[in-house]
Amino acid sequence: MTTETILTRMMSDPAFAEAVFADAAKALAEYNLSAEDLAKFKGLTRAHFQAMSTEDRKSFGITGDPETRNHNETLL
Repeated sequence: MTTETILTRMMSDPAFAEAVFADAAKALAEYNLSAEDLAKFKGLTRAHFQAMSTEDRKSFGITGDPETRNHNETLL
């Protein structure tokens, strides 16, 4: 999953993470994300990213009806 790949890279590459926080569209252009996935990264704050658990990262890329999402996805 592309979002998991990006989150993993953000954890291991602080400069990349800072680029995502500064300008997600520019930093993530090479990934050809959908508008919905790009919006998730644009809305991701440094504090929330640092507080994410493994389960939060797994659910970050899940899309679907907001009524059926878990609480972690709704927060993003």
